[in-house]
Amino acid sequence: MLCFLKFAKMTVLASAVWTIFCATFIFGWQLISWFRHGVWEAFPLSSVTLPASAIYMTASREQIRTQQIVFQNVIDWLLEVPAIVPLAIASALLVGFYVRLCLMENQLR
Repeated sequence: MLCFLKFAKMTVLASAVWTIFCATFIFGWQLISWFRHGVWEAFPLSSVTLPASAIYMTASREQIRTQQIVFQNVIDWLLEVPAIVPLAIASALLVGFYVRLCLMENQLR
């Protein structure tokens, strides 16, 4: 059990470091852009997940149900969340999980 905890701890630590690195890189890119242009450019999730030239249109507007429109609006709203937000949440959760694994390892010793 102790070997598994050590492996899990190192895996979580590597994931946390990589996530924090990505968040720092995005924040640094935004900060440099702000210094150069004087405008804080948002970096939404859609710029990471969707290609820049992607345009999606429905084939027939008459066949769209209102539930699909609401669902699509929610997805569009989620894709406009700044990319730093899920990275910060994931970093905090990974660090918390790492601390929990450290405590479990100390209890087993």
